Amino acid sequence: MKKRFLLPVLTGILLSLLAVFPASAQRWAVVNFSTAYLRSAPDYESALETQALMGTVVEIIGEQGYWRQVVQHDPSYVAWATDLGLVEMLPEELDEYVAAPKYICTSSLSHVYNRPSARSEILSELVLGDLLRMVIGEKGRAVRNMGFCQVVLPDGRVGYTPARDLDPFDEWTLSRKASQANLEKTVRQFLGIPYLWGGVSVKGMDCSGLVWMTYFLNGILLPRNASQQAKCGVEVPLNKLKAGDLIFFGKPGNGVEPDRVTHVGISLGGKEFIHSSHIVRICSLNPMDRNYYSNKPALFAIRIIDRAGVLTENADAYFTRTGRGARYGYDERLSTDGTGTIYHAIPLKDSPWYF
Repeated sequence: MKKRFLLPVLTGILLSLLAVFPASAQRWAVVNFSTAYLRSAPDYESALETQALMGTVVEIIGEQGYWRQVVQHDPSYVAWATDLGLVEMLPEELDEYVAAPKYICTSSLSHVYNRPSARSEILSELVLGDLLRMVIGEKGRAVRNMGFCQVVLPDGRVGYTPARDLDPFDEWTLSRKASQANLEKTVRQFLGIPYLWGGVSVKGMDCSGLVWMTYFLNGILLPRNASQQAKCGVEVPLNKLKAGDLIFFGKPGNGVEPDRVTHVGISLGGKEFIHSSHIVRICSLNPMDRNYYSNKPALFAIRIIDRAGVLTENADAYFTRTGRGARYGYDERLSTDGTGTIYHAIPLKDSPWYF
C-alpha cells in the first residue's frame, strides 16, 4: 500500500520540478574566485584544462556532487569547476550583470577588503584581469573612500579595493590599442612567471595562456589553445617577424599529415621571442645564439595585428553557436572544424560575454 501511494506522489513531485526547471533551460554562472581552476574531470587530481578569471561568464551544462561542468565562451572551453567558485544566475540576472559598470584589476595582485583599509579583513584576493562591479552613488558616480573603490564581488558581497589597482572596465577597454609596441611591453611584464599547464594568469601560464592574456590586455580576444590560435590572422615568413607575431612550434607535416602545433611564442621582432617553457623567458630562433630554442622546430608564424594595431584579414569572426553567442551573428556554415566554433579573434569591446 505504501509503495502504491508513494509512486504517484513522487512522480507528481518530479513532474513539478521539471516544470520549474526544464531540461532544456540554460544555466549560467559567473566566476567568483580570483582564479578558477577548470579541470578535465570532476576531481581535484584531474588535469588542469584552463583557468577562468573572476567575472568570467560560463554556461553550466552538467553537475556531479559539488562540481559543475561549464562552457567558457570567448575563448570556448569545456571543463569542470567547483560550485563555490561560481555564482549561478538566471538569464535576466546575467543580462543585468553583463550590463553593469565594472572595474578591471590592473595590478598583478590585489585584494578586496571589508573596509577601506588594507588592515581590515580580506574578502577576496584579486589578480590581473579580474572584473568587479562598481558601486554607484546617489550622484551617479563610482563610490570612493580614503583611496579605495567600493566594489561588488560576483556573489554580492560589498568591499573595498585600492583605487590604484583598478580601472573602469569600459574606459580601459576602449583605450586598448594592440600595437606592436604595446604587445611587446605587455608580454615582457610576464617574464619570470613559472610555467603552469592550463594557466592563463599571473599565478602561472602555459604557452597559449601567455598569448591569450597578452592579447586580452591589449583588447583582443583569441582562442585558448595554440592549435586554435594558429587558425587566426595571416601567415608571415619566419624571416620577416614583427613584435606581436605568433610563432608556432611542433611536429612538421610529412606530405600526408599536416603540421602538428604543440607550442606557441610571441615574437619580439627579428629572431627573439617570449614564451612559457619551464618559465616565461626570452629565446631565439637563431641556432648561433646562446638562448636558441631547440626543443621543437618552428613551423610557421601568424600575424594577428597589422602595423596600425588593426586585426588582420581572417582574424575578426570568433563566435560560438551556443547560448548568447547564437544571438550575435554566428553562422554555422562558417565553422572551420565542424564543432560550431570559428577559431578567429575579435575586439574585446565587441564580445557579448563582457559587454
